[in-house]
Amino acid sequence: DINRAVMGAAYEGAARREDTLAAFSTLISSGAVDGQSAQRLLPTIMKTATAANASGEEVSTFIAKALQAGFKEADIPELLDRAVQSGADGGFEFKDMARWLPQQLAAMKNAGMAPTLENFSSLLNANQLSFMSAGSTDEAGNNVVNLLTKLTSPDIANHAKRININGQKGFD
Repeated sequence: DINRAVMGAAYEGAARREDTLAAFSTLISSGAVDGQSAQRLLPTIMKTATAANASGEEVSTFIAKALQAGFKEADIPELLDRAVQSGADGGFEFKDMARWLPQQLAAMKNAGMAPTLENFSSLLNANQLSFMSAGSTDEAGNNVVNLLTKLTSPDIANHAKRININGQKGFD
């Protein structure tokens, strides 16, 4: 079954069998999905990897982190479409996202952001905006991680308590 799934996904994604097997292995070893789910996701992974000029392992890591952040398996094709389109539209490309989104998705979850498509799009936009003022894609990705982790810091909570909005002091 695995061989059939790997060969079929390699064919659909115009990828090598070894690369497809590595993507499958990465997804399974993450613990985010079972074998049946990994087999269902594999063709989408390999097609995305080919379209975005990324490796199947990078796409698998992104998917594993998205699932661990609370996204559902049914959300994965839309998440990948949005990420690939964002990369095509801006300077922070999918290969950069594949490197930084796993950390950012974990930070997003820790910051209390719900795993919604709208929040994911906001994360993609933050990467593109950060790229415009950063010196490199790595700096841009790191800036977004830092922003997300700063949201839950004690100093931000203390500052929020002192803010007055329309006569109402402090907010959560």
